[in-house]
Amino acid sequence: MSDIRNFLQKKRKIELSPSSINEGNHDIGNLSNLSTNSSNSSQQKEVPQLQSSINEGNHDIGNLSNLSTNSSNSSQQKEVPQLLHQLTVGANKLDIGLYLNSYVDDELRLKLLKDPWVPSKTYDFKKDLTNGSTRVFRIEWFALYPWLSYSAVSKGPLCRVCVLFRPRVHRGVQGAFIVSPCIKYQKFNEVSKAHEISIWHKDAINASQHFLNSKERKQLSVHEQIDSAFNREIEENRVKLRSIISSILFCAKHDLPLRGKNDEGSVFTDLLQFRVESGDEVLNKHLKSGAKNALYISHEVQNELIKTCANVLRQNIIEEVKLSSVFSVLADETADISGTEQLSIGVRYLFYDVKFQKHKICEEFLGYSPLTKLDSKSIAKTIIEFLESCNLDLNRLVGQGYDGCATMAGHISGVQKLINEAYPMALFFHCASHVLNLVFNDLNNVSEVRNTTGIIKEIINFFRESTLRRQIIPNIPLLCETRWSAKYKSIRIFADNFIVIVKALEELSKSTANSKTKIKSYQLFTAATTPVFIVTLQVIAVYSAKFEPVCNLLQKVNINLKTVNNHITKLVDTLQLYRNCASTEFTVLFAKSKEIAEELDVEIRPPRVAARQSQRSNHPSTSHEEFFRISIFVPYLDSVISSLKDRFSKIHNQSFSLMDLHPYAMKNVSKEQFICTSNDIVKLYGNILSSNFVTEATTWYEMWNNGEKPLDSIEYLDLIEMSKDFYPAVADAIKIGATLPTTTCSIERSFSTLRRVKTWNRATMGDNRLSGLCMMSVHRKRLGEDTKFIENSIEEFGKKPRRLQLLFKK
Repeated sequence: MSDIRNFLQKKRKIELSPSSINEGNHDIGNLSNLSTNSSNSSQQKEVPQLQSSINEGNHDIGNLSNLSTNSSNSSQQKEVPQLLHQLTVGANKLDIGLYLNSYVDDELRLKLLKDPWVPSKTYDFKKDLTNGSTRVFRIEWFALYPWLSYSAVSKGPLCRVCVLFRPRVHRGVQGAFIVSPCIKYQKFNEVSKAHEISIWHKDAINASQHFLNSKERKQLSVHEQIDSAFNREIEENRVKLRSIISSILFCAKHDLPLRGKNDEGSVFTDLLQFRVESGDEVLNKHLKSGAKNALYISHEVQNELIKTCANVLRQNIIEEVKLSSVFSVLADETADISGTEQLSIGVRYLFYDVKFQKHKICEEFLGYSPLTKLDSKSIAKTIIEFLESCNLDLNRLVGQGYDGCATMAGHISGVQKLINEAYPMALFFHCASHVLNLVFNDLNNVSEVRNTTGIIKEIINFFRESTLRRQIIPNIPLLCETRWSAKYKSIRIFADNFIVIVKALEELSKSTANSKTKIKSYQLFTAATTPVFIVTLQVIAVYSAKFEPVCNLLQKVNINLKTVNNHITKLVDTLQLYRNCASTEFTVLFAKSKEIAEELDVEIRPPRVAARQSQRSNHPSTSHEEFFRISIFVPYLDSVISSLKDRFSKIHNQSFSLMDLHPYAMKNVSKEQFICTSNDIVKLYGNILSSNFVTEATTWYEMWNNGEKPLDSIEYLDLIEMSKDFYPAVADAIKIGATLPTTTCSIERSFSTLRRVKTWNRATMGDNRLSGLCMMSVHRKRLGEDTKFIENSIEEFGKKPRRLQLLFKK
């Protein structure tokens, strides 16, 4: 009989493309051609039977082995099993039944051994019964027998250890669990225990343990034991690279430049020399006698090692994100020292801390992406491509956190709108810290507040311009518009030292020899000693001190929308109380202003009233205190209260309804309102929530309303553990609520790292090098806790062909 391959080359009528096989499109007509044209009568009977089983979706591995075994032609024995194995790849690739009679490489074998396919709790085992039996496989048996795996292809349980490490089965021994599934479910425990104590199973267990030890480098593989000299060379090469990577990490974690204009005398070179002087003989030998083209210390290799380390670090974060059910994206842009616009991208997700046995919110920086265009389409495309390059499932994206600029937050063609159109669950949330800063920017509408803030900034800058002037007054931080907590702190310290500052200005305007300093100090002294400035300063200082802890609170990672809303609501209520009692509250502030004015020899009186006033209002008043209360204090409070209410009321109602799952919120709504809220949640997040969510949420509502536990003291994240067992859909909804972004402070902190890494002396640094160094600088704590990071980086670096062998390749 002629070789089947020659036959197929002459009369090629079968086309089994890998794509059609993977998609499950098994053309039975092609199989019939194979059975018709074959000269082997036994195969003419076997293949049509296989055709019918394939049509029914029953890929029986037994048929595959019988067909390949009964074939009398040696070439057919090779071709047919390969062909039939391809027909089964439509099943799960980690189904152990696919590999009963086929070769498995080490990478796939490791996956099958540690993480095989496991049927879900809803899997229908009855459809796999073939002998008319009424007993089915029980999923509880997995816990009793760790070596057990179920195969949907073979329709029964198998011992994955014996399948992957096939023992020599002697004559008379049953092949259950090894070459065929065990379907004797009525005596399953007896058969399983007999298999577990059998010699061939123990041999397979030992072989698998040696395999795992070899892969985890706890034990040398057979090949490494045979060639121990080659293994020693690999280990020595890894030690060399370990010293080099460790030096790079040291520079990256401490924001040190690796090199200057050239490699001579650079920090990196000196660090390597320091390691040699400290006794690193392997590195010393490598640098002195190693091949010049394989030293791995050039700036090109530095860039590759930095990129490799950043990828390993980023992949560790991505693995945590994938373990969480959903995530949100955070982004903000800034220009580096060379003028390149860098988009900082990060993620917010929920991570279960095994050490403390509780969930925690994480906001992690993933890297920079340079922007060539600053339009919304380009930025949206950059964000999506970056997340896709990290292998993140964007169908699990539930939130977007940006600042409030029109390009990012525009509701018609902004970045958030473009991403939301592609992924409807990804709602936009304006950074709460930016919103609070905008509230104070709205105070510029009150002219007295605007002028006072400008004078304060001028005075601080005046003293900080000269070291001699700085020594006259206490140290006061700059009034920076972008560092919000520093702004409130600066105003508070300025007000506490106001008398000292004014007297210093007066002294400089009289005694200094520099005429420009005299003029400037006199102008500032005159502006700072007006009654309007003194009174307005006291008002601003008191309420800036009240907003300072709120601003610091918003910068925390573990804050959520419910906490933000509660704080803002309480703050508005407090300010409204001050507004209602304006006469009483302002009396204290006015008394303090009079004390300061008396010490500075300034009379507190209203400005001159003109007949036709055009620059300010002539407020009717019966006393000086009433005038300043009406003209400064009341407009200040009214502006803050209205701005807080307006800007913090624009939170998405549907997404904010997730916070109504908290018991404290549920007690304030009726059952009908809560059911409507639950339906709104399903409309928005129905793709990732269970269809039984409304029923579970209703039961959750009834349970808490009938209980007597303290409701307001329960943390939002603690509800996950309370609900995950009996209310899993509610737990998933709470996880979504905790993942929604509140601020972008974590991402904006990376800008400080950017300034430290890319300085004037390092302005020509490439984007990949910059992003990698900033990644390692921001996550220096994570690098310190990961004891296997350098080894993982060497493994990743050694996957490409290298002049020095770093991995043992068979």
